[in-house]
Amino acid sequence: MTRAELKNTFPWLGQDDDEEVNGGDVVDSLVDLYESLPAEEDQTPERLFIGVWSTGIEYCDRQVPPQDDYKPLAFLNYRTLDLSLRCNPDHALVPEIRKHAEGIIARRGEQFEFSGCGQTVTLGDKLKG
Repeated sequence: MTRAELKNTFPWLGQDDDEEVNGGDVVDSLVDLYESLPAEEDQTPERLFIGVWSTGIEYCDRQVPPQDDYKPLAFLNYRTLDLSLRCNPDHALVPEIRKHAEGIIARRGEQFEFSGCGQTVTLGDKLKG
């Protein structure tokens, strides 16, 4: 935001010639502060929420809250390593979901920690072969 935009938005700023912050003009200080903030796109959280639960990984869309939670899009069962889509396969987040799930599936046979207290599960232990 430029000095002019700031003055247009907040016309009462800078009306008092005695307004100073750290030896500088209030408006200049606010412009400096605004310019130091990350861009808006940097402030928005990622759209894909990945929840690590006791039975599997749930993939949700943060932009579509149903009632009190994010919209579930897919679920990856630890024991079967089956990725179940709960959305249209053309959904914008499906490629990102598949990429993440493929990384987990590639770890078949490994111990996967799903809790903060060290609980683990063997990935794909219900698969044959």
